[in-house]
Amino acid sequence: LQIMVFFMPQGATMPLHDHPGMTVFTKLLVGSAHVVSYDWARPRVCAAGSVPGAMLAEKVVDEGFTTAASGPWVLFPDGGGNLHRLMTGEDGPCALIDVITPRPTRRHRRRSSASPTTRTSPTTSSNRMLWTMAS
Repeated sequence: LQIMVFFMPQGATMPLHDHPGMTVFTKLLVGSAHVVSYDWARPRVCAAGSVPGAMLAEKVVDEGFTTAASGPWVLFPDGGGNLHRLMTGEDGPCALIDVITPRPTRRHRRRSSASPTTRTSPTTSSNRMLWTMAS
């Protein structure tokens, strides 16, 4: 089990990232945030003409700004938007708490640092994105 608290200044973005094999409970404590999250497209497919190792992910959550009064988010290893990005609201900074299980190992931290492409695959809708895993 790992518990972390994040403070994000106004205008900050936590880049798109994942927690492979982990369940993450996130609760906004102060302020507001916009959450966008993705799951792997099923069946797992690669986009035509994409880089080797690239897979498609589908948007599953694109919530408007949530507040501290909102309930927690739960991200599961294979569903619920394990690939996700958070942006602070326009009303100021925010703070959130993450409870992650199982505790990330060194191998997980390396895998979690994989970078997504910032472009949407030209062969898909705006609800899909191309994700390239670092080797």
